[in-house]
Amino acid sequence: MRTGTLFVGNDYFVVDIPETIEEKQKGLMEIKKFVQPMVFLFEPGLHQFWMHRTCIGLDIVFVCDNVIVEILQGHPQDESMLGSEISDMVIEFPRDFCKNKKIDIGAEVFLIL
Repeated sequence: MRTGTLFVGNDYFVVDIPETIEEKQKGLMEIKKFVQPMVFLFEPGLHQFWMHRTCIGLDIVFVCDNVIVEILQGHPQDESMLGSEISDMVIEFPRDFCKNKKIDIGAEVFLIL
C-alpha cells in the first residue's frame, strides 16, 4: 500500500492506494473507523464495487480521465454491485462526504503519487 495526495476542487486529501490484487480486493473491508480515503487505480473499464464485509457506509466515487462520472452510496454489508460508468479511478470516502463537501459529478480530480 502506498499513499498519495488527491485534489478535488479546492480540497486535498492524503489517500491510501492499494497496489496488489489482495490489497485492492480487501479495500476498506472490516474497517470499523474511517481513517483516510482510499483510491483504486485501474485501466479504463467498467469497475464495480460491493460492500461485502464492509462495516461503514461509503461514498464510492468513479472517475474517468480526471473527471467524476458517478457517485454512489455504499451501505454496510450490502452485496449489490455498484458502478455503471467507465472509470479508471475509484475513490472511497465516508458516507455523505461528497454531499457535505459539495463534490459532484463533473468535478475534476487529480492524484499525485
